[in-house]
Amino acid sequence: MAQLSTLGHSTQMNMKVLILFMVLLTEIVQAIEVKISVLEKDTQVTTSYSFDVASSNLKPLDSASGDAVPQTTTYSVKDGQLLAGDKNLAEADELLYQCHIDGCDLVIVRDEYNSFSNPLRILSAFAGHPIQVSKIVILKIVDGKVRKQLEIIRKPSSYDWTASVLE
Repeated sequence: MAQLSTLGHSTQMNMKVLILFMVLLTEIVQAIEVKISVLEKDTQVTTSYSFDVASSNLKPLDSASGDAVPQTTTYSVKDGQLLAGDKNLAEADELLYQCHIDGCDLVIVRDEYNSFSNPLRILSAFAGHPIQVSKIVILKIVDGKVRKQLEIIRKPSSYDWTASVLE
């Protein structure tokens, strides 16, 4: 009789472990991957990436296609800052794309700064002509906090960009 109650407890534990395994497996299988396309308008060069939303892994792609993820209106840019309401989240001069997917917000911004990375740029800055550099950055925001920030492009003297997130 004691063996039967032990067997019943063991079976219950096995069922709980099996259910937990299936839940974890379902989450792994449902990992969402989006495509990101960034266009520099002056050169008409498009750069594409695959972005795993759960892990924040980014991989270059030859091209990206698909339906655009609907944009949100949660974030704005003012005075060189990406804002959520009145909360500063990151440096940004232009908001290129924002959307909500898989429980987080993806925001693509352009951040511009003066570069002094080599002697020619330093001399140019002293002459009154600093070289401005644009960084294109992907932000993964969860519960109003930046969880991941990935710089994907850095280019001097480039100001006109568009971006999209595709399913």
